[in-house]
Amino acid sequence: MSTRHRKQISTRAADVHGGDKLPLTQEYITQVLGVRRTGVTVVAGTLQEAGMIRYARGRIKLVDIPALQGRACERYQTIKLNYDALLHASNK
Repeated sequence: MSTRHRKQISTRAADVHGGDKLPLTQEYITQVLGVRRTGVTVVAGTLQEAGMIRYARGRIKLVDIPALQGRACERYQTIKLNYDALLHASNK
């Protein structure tokens, strides 16, 4: 799995609004990101070993969101600001 794909997974996990639990299966993650299931398993295991997430049977609990955000790509903050601006504009 490429660094780009690992960063995509970390970025998606870091960008949570409204909670720290994500009901995501490995199958769903592979389809959304276009990566292999083995890659998702490796990244999830790495993040779990680092204490950033807990992952079991299609449920991801974000344990250390700031660490996930720090591990995400450098564009994370720009993407998040744009996303928040779009949400704010749609709520007017």
